[in-house]
Order: sequence, then structure tokens, then C-alpha cells
Amino acid sequence: AKIATGETLMFLDSHVEVLNGWLLYLLEEIQKDRKTIVCPIIDVLTWDAFQLLQGATDIFGTF
Repeated sequence: AKIATGETLMFLDSHVEVLNGWLLYLLEEIQKDRKTIVCPIIDVLTWDAFQLLQGATDIFGTF
């Protein structure tokens, strides 16, 4: 982070796969208030069938 040169700094774990357009929604919130910290809704990919399940909007920072 000390040598970052961009306007916004994002951190993702190495196992995260993002979908098209994921960044736009997060940046919209940051543009409203530069001190905002955002966290996306994290969907679940089932290990046995690779089925994508929509994440809950009322759970933060869980695994």
C-alpha cells in the first residue's frame, strides 16, 4: 500500500473470482465519500456442483 500509485486501493484474497462489473458498484460508493470502506456481497460456489449461490446482504466478514 505504501508504494501504490492509483486513486483507489482494493484488496482481494487469492481465492476470489470476480464477475463482470463488480468494481463499478464499489467505486460508486467510494466516490460519494472518499473515506468509505466497501465490502461486496460474496456469493458462494458449491464445491460439488459448482453452482453459484447468491450471498446474503445482512452478513459481513464471514466465511
